[in-house]
Amino acid sequence: MKDYKAQYLDPRWQKKRLEILNRDNFTCQMCSDKEKTLHIHHRRYISGRDIWDVPNELLVTFCAGCHETEKFEMEEYMPLLIEQLKDKFFGDDIRELAHGINSLRIKNKTSEEVAIIINKFLHTLEDI
Repeated sequence: MKDYKAQYLDPRWQKKRLEILNRDNFTCQMCSDKEKTLHIHHRRYISGRDIWDVPNELLVTFCAGCHETEKFEMEEYMPLLIEQLKDKFFGDDIRELAHGINSLRIKNKTSEEVAIIINKFLHTLEDI
């Protein structure tokens, strides 16, 4: 596996990047801008794999500004989410929650729609 930064120059990444840009109509998937510099964001990396060797559903087109916002928010809020999960649930509960989220029929939903679905579900649980 090549150095992480060197991988961005690899033709295999350039091909994958163009594929994702085409899929997303050369449009930022967060703000819908078509004029700003576009980046391909990895929702997550897969250990031991090259940056182009990930499923397309883990890649999304963002403009430079939205990409920075996304990276900041993930760094800021992911630890908080993990703390909340650890405070409220045991390991087997978290496993069930993860499997439940994974099994939701959400393929054609935006991340915002998925967050709303999960939020409504969690609020429903409070009423039980």
